[in-house]
Amino acid sequence: RDNRYLPIISNEVWTEKSEWLQKAYVVNANTPTVSYRGIAFSRLDGSFVGNEEYQDTINNICWPEGYVEHYIRDNNVMPTERFYNYINARYDQLIKSP
Repeated sequence: RDNRYLPIISNEVWTEKSEWLQKAYVVNANTPTVSYRGIAFSRLDGSFVGNEEYQDTINNICWPEGYVEHYIRDNNVMPTERFYNYINARYDQLIKSP
């Protein structure tokens, strides 16, 4: 059984996408990354999407470099509900931090 996440391009219009992406960029900039020796290719078109992974060990979530930009922004892949909610909550935590 293959448990890999398989992105699906959506044809739906996401009215708050730009606002949510801005939150995701802030979260990316404030989340530690781990670099790997290999390279990751897009599961949509085979293009290079990075070799790093964002890791939030406190909230037990990680996502690959390129997920926000390549998949969500450029190809209109809808984020998982968990990731969507995580970005909103983590952004709120970051902007409220002193």
